[in-house]
Amino acid sequence: MSKTLRTRIAIAIAVVILAFLGGLRISHPHSGLKNSLGSAESGLVVYKTGSDFTKGQKVIVETEEDAKSPVLAFVIAVNKDSYDIQSDASIVRVAKDQVQGKLLLMVPFLGTFFGLIGF
Repeated sequence: MSKTLRTRIAIAIAVVILAFLGGLRISHPHSGLKNSLGSAESGLVVYKTGSDFTKGQKVIVETEEDAKSPVLAFVIAVNKDSYDIQSDASIVRVAKDQVQGKLLLMVPFLGTFFGLIGF
């Protein structure tokens, strides 16, 4: 292995570690909001972890239904200990600790592949 290849690999690993330490994560939603390029299940999302979300933000939420979790949803209302979210026609109340983070980027079509391999 050449020295430049090792350097590039080391830089890529350092960038991934710094992104992780900065709160960036990648997830494959199993249900939720649709966009012009398809359903939430067909994409991967990049999100930033956090704890204070505002009305109108798109978030990744862990729900009690394992088959549909995580969910890509809008925050409809902020309550003292919970958020009201909407991912389809219904509004659901979830505890604040169930919200994983705020959506930064949706990468279309890769979620289909990851769904096939069980991610």
